[in-house]
Amino acid sequence: MTVKRLLCPAGWRAVVVFPCLAFCCSVVSAQTNDTQPDGGPWWVRAGAAWVAFDENAELQAGGQSLPGANANVKNNAAFLAEFGYRFTPNISLGLTIGYPPTTTMTGTGSVAGVGTIGRVKYGPAALTLQYQFTSLARYNIYPYVGAGVTYLKIFDTTDGSVTSFQARNAWGGGGSGGV
Repeated sequence: MTVKRLLCPAGWRAVVVFPCLAFCCSVVSAQTNDTQPDGGPWWVRAGAAWVAFDENAELQAGGQSLPGANANVKNNAAFLAEFGYRFTPNISLGLTIGYPPTTTMTGTGSVAGVGTIGRVKYGPAALTLQYQFTSLARYNIYPYVGAGVTYLKIFDTTDGSVTSFQARNAWGGGGSGGV
């Protein structure tokens, strides 16, 4: 089977999740006392994160959908920075951007024999509305949860066993949580 062009459409979604300290031991935090609810409305966080993909992709060759074809997209660890504004002590809006990692797409289903379809260098971003718990503020600990929209900006694609491999920018939903 010769495949000249393979597209991953805008239905490709990413969920960006900030790790909670209880579950990840390699979190880097860039918060200061001034970024907490009692110090001002603006805040910054930075650290390691996990980018998990919804692997439901429509694969095309020559402009036609390939029946039964799908792709396995490798999840990644990434470095993310989040900038936010606190409207109340509990409600914030955060904009998250990440250093562009690279993921690998492997064919599954009817294109499983293709192997590595290609590699994608992407930039994850999310805009989330967050709820910050203030019950642990006396210990200078501010856990939070949030939900919002994600955007996946494709910077570069590299052919694997498929020539002229392309992936498209995509919108999706996402959640976040952390300390």
